[in-house]
Amino acid sequence: MSQSIRSMYKWYRDAEICYAYLYDVDSTIAGTSKFRAEKALRRGWTLQELLAPKNVRFYDFQWEKIGTKAGLAKDISDATKIHPDYLREHQAFRRASIATKMSWLARRITTWDEDMAYSTLGIFGVRDLVPMYGEGMSAFLRLQLALVSRQDESLYAWKLPEHTKKSGIPGWAAHEWGLLAPEPLCFRDSAAINLDGKRSERYLGGFNVSGPGVSFWHSLKEHTRWGKVWRIPRTVRFKTLTLNCWTKVDSGKLKAIQITIRQESKHTHIFRRQNSHTWKISKSGHVPETIFKRKGNGNPKVAALVFAQPGVADDWNLDGD
Repeated sequence: MSQSIRSMYKWYRDAEICYAYLYDVDSTIAGTSKFRAEKALRRGWTLQELLAPKNVRFYDFQWEKIGTKAGLAKDISDATKIHPDYLREHQAFRRASIATKMSWLARRITTWDEDMAYSTLGIFGVRDLVPMYGEGMSAFLRLQLALVSRQDESLYAWKLPEHTKKSGIPGWAAHEWGLLAPEPLCFRDSAAINLDGKRSERYLGGFNVSGPGVSFWHSLKEHTRWGKVWRIPRTVRFKTLTLNCWTKVDSGKLKAIQITIRQESKHTHIFRRQNSHTWKISKSGHVPETIFKRKGNGNPKVAALVFAQPGVADDWNLDGD
């Protein structure tokens, strides 16, 4: 089973033709689009079935041909929110940001929670995540951890759903979380997040997996005040983290995505994401550099900010019911 799940994307990609039978579609109904397959196309597994093969032919419940993937790209896009250019292969969907790909998954349905992650292994090109049924939404957390090394910071451009008003996680407020999302629905508004802006190089490569969470090297810029040295991370608990990902505003300009983080205490470098139901748009597309000033010929003053990450246990109440 594990081998089949991890090979499935390749089977579709290598197929000369894929035939899609849509049992809930009647293409003969007058006055409606010939392509009404919202229910069929919202299944988690159909995402790779749409993106991997080059030639897909769709048939309705009577095996009457509806059309091809390329010809029906606009209708498929309306139902799935996948841009038609990716369906017509005018653009390679591999070049889309992680956030964009996650947004295609956000409104999908699977019988098993684990399949929200397993059904996208080929889409994300993740080869070393072994399916383990019974882990629930922890599979989605494992998928994100496997994507951290890509240094695609749109992975952190998500919002908690509004229904998550209360947190059943001990020690965590409803608006707090780690850098990794608890479920795909968090990416529902992330379709327009791109990687087209001017990237800021991160120190030591950027973000890294740290236990169940993520760490990031940050500057400890030194300032002198009244003859004493104080460091920003030890005195400012709330900070804005500007990500290497962008969105277009009404003016057509690219603006960087920002999230709010909070230091747990002045004696630690452990942080949590705050106001997780939203993000901010920067005033410009500029992302602060992480090139650190040296004091004389000494080493740069840096520290690893570790972002705490709660797990996703089945008995935790994230909906406040």
